[in-house]
Amino acid sequence: MAYLYFELYENGFLAKTVNQPTDLLKGLRAFEQYATYKLLAFQSEFIDRQNTVGEELPSFIFPINAAILKGMRRKESIEAKIFESHIIKDEKTYKNLKAIIQSIDLTSSETDLSLVQKYYDKLINYAFSRRKAAGRIDQKYQNELLELYIEGYNRKILFVDNQLPASHFINFIDFSINAKGVLFVEEFTKQYLQYIAEENRKLAEDFAWVYIRFYQNNFEETLNIVNKYTKIIHNIHFSIKRRIFLLKAKTELQQNEELESELIKKVQKSFEENFRNNRLGKNNKESLVNFCEILKGVIANRQAVKGIKRKRDALNDLKKIKQSMEDEKNIGYRNWLNSLLDREIAALS
Repeated sequence: MAYLYFELYENGFLAKTVNQPTDLLKGLRAFEQYATYKLLAFQSEFIDRQNTVGEELPSFIFPINAAILKGMRRKESIEAKIFESHIIKDEKTYKNLKAIIQSIDLTSSETDLSLVQKYYDKLINYAFSRRKAAGRIDQKYQNELLELYIEGYNRKILFVDNQLPASHFINFIDFSINAKGVLFVEEFTKQYLQYIAEENRKLAEDFAWVYIRFYQNNFEETLNIVNKYTKIIHNIHFSIKRRIFLLKAKTELQQNEELESELIKKVQKSFEENFRNNRLGKNNKESLVNFCEILKGVIANRQAVKGIKRKRDALNDLKKIKQSMEDEKNIGYRNWLNSLLDREIAALS
């Protein structure tokens, strides 16, 4: 309302409309409220991006907003409580916001669903960031994330215009298949695929089966599905997943290591270019590039063993790669890489 009054006052004054508000003080207060909201909203957005993609938070934001909130608290403003509740800084503020959203009646005509969705995304972003905060899967936040997605689907909070975004759909499958298994993912796909926009439905269905087939160790079929999408996929999330599964399936099938080594380099370069073009955040870029570095080491070791490298030396090199993974927190697909390394080490022991 503050923004609307300010716009009506400012633009109405310029256009000299008949019904233009004339209360200068009210117009000024409306502008102050609107500017305050935007500053705090920007802080909230930066915190989200810092949690999810590692974007640096501008140093000037916090002192300004701390002063604003201090002044709002003195006035016992309800806006202060709202703003502070959706700026998630720790587990306490996370739980507070979660409780608020769970208490909202989504069927009420007075409920602003778009606002609920915005705040719900903040819950997901926070849980997602905490899930791998120490470089390992935190089971507590893994379960939190699963619960958030399931509740979001059941209450249709994650729906946009009665449709389910394909990225939400595939992200849920990404981390739920290990926790819940294939049958759960198959049932989820059957239940919710119909809600994805028609132009993305086939892509989402195929990638759901990519996860299922890979989880079932059916790597040939995984490659068959992935190779249907040799042209550019405009959705960056699906494009990344296609390249990752291509590398993982080829590695499992132990196909031509020399060709795969070149493929890994190309994929790694594409991740770095996407980061430079601001399509990937810092955290995502680092985790994917580090994934490629580890995989390059494993494939190079395979090639060396087939050459003149002694098994003992190859075994020591694999153990060094394993240790480098322990020292690096931000590595994508860590569980699969650990499993791969354990199997490679066992084969040489």
